[in-house]
Amino acid sequence: MGAWGTGVFENDDALDFLYELQDSEPNELMREVLSKSLLLDYLEAGDGERIIVCCALIDTIIHGTNYGPYSEEFHERVQQNKFFN
Repeated sequence: MGAWGTGVFENDDALDFLYELQDSEPNELMREVLSKSLLLDYLEAGDGERIIVCCALIDTIIHGTNYGPYSEEFHERVQQNKFFN
């Protein structure tokens, strides 16, 4: 069963992208996603979800915001500086 809801991490694409970030170089991947978004005239849903995940990550780093039940591990890793090497 997939995830769906109105929260940042309450859909399959956002969760998949979060796992992709965790398994890659997050700085580089986030930079790529956000840079690409500036060049697009139209955002597909998947692109928008990736942008929102990037912005949620930045908000968590700067303000410590927690985005709900699907992001506990994410929030803890960011707060412990384990997300970015």
